[in-house]
Amino acid sequence: MPITPVNFRASQATVKTNNSNNEIKKPKNTSQEAFKKLGISEPPPLVFGLGSAAIWTGVGMLMDKGMSKLFKYKYDPKLSFRMNAIVGLVVGTIDYFRARKN
Repeated sequence: MPITPVNFRASQATVKTNNSNNEIKKPKNTSQEAFKKLGISEPPPLVFGLGSAAIWTGVGMLMDKGMSKLFKYKYDPKLSFRMNAIVGLVVGTIDYFRARKN
């Protein structure tokens, strides 16, 4: 009795397309459109960087405080501020350069 091999490959043939002639479309900057709708001018990149740093620092400290309550460990606010400020500064710097580029 002969045994036929099982083939798990897709039965459909794939069609390759060449999209090299098409231009790569940049996504629209939605923040610029939002500022135009509100009728205000776009803030400088420094505001984006500082705002992002402050938000990351604050949220990180709140999460650290919440985790200390949940897992019953001692919460040191000075250490938490230092660690989250470092994370905030890194993310704020990245956002500053990203806003400056756009």
